[in-house]
Amino acid sequence: MLSSHMAIHIAAMNGLAPLAVWLLPARLRSRISVPIGLFAATVIQLALLWGWHAPFAMQWAGTSSVPSALMHLTLFLSALAFWDAVFSDARSRPWNALLALLVTGKLFCLLGVLLVFSPRALYAAPLGDQQLAGLLMLIACPATYVLGSIILVRDWYARTEIAGGWHFPEGER
Repeated sequence: MLSSHMAIHIAAMNGLAPLAVWLLPARLRSRISVPIGLFAATVIQLALLWGWHAPFAMQWAGTSSVPSALMHLTLFLSALAFWDAVFSDARSRPWNALLALLVTGKLFCLLGVLLVFSPRALYAAPLGDQQLAGLLMLIACPATYVLGSIILVRDWYARTEIAGGWHFPEGER
């Protein structure tokens, strides 16, 4: 079922990955993270998400457990890299982190909209199941990215209060 497949993606990419990154202490995160940069992490995550959800890729992933596991693993690892880059950039370049969350959230939602409102089944699944999968995306993805943005802005605001007022990070004036 496509909807249960999507629920696994959502749990891994929008639940487990951001929580794992957020809860790990920064010193431990810096030891295990791959510093690819926020832009690269955003592009990789979006490319993998849209690439894996192309009809031919979904069909291949459904042929056996190996391609399915590869899909889940690469999407999860890209989400870990993305959230690590977001939380890392949030301290020095909060506007970049917020922009990455906005762009990624919008493109995740767009995929959900396509699944919900497509007039025909795009995958080897009943149209109703495809629509449910898209609806799951439309519920979970905005909540994740809005909550992530709220946390980043709250932390940014707390840092500025401690520093004695609003200031712009170096190079953002």
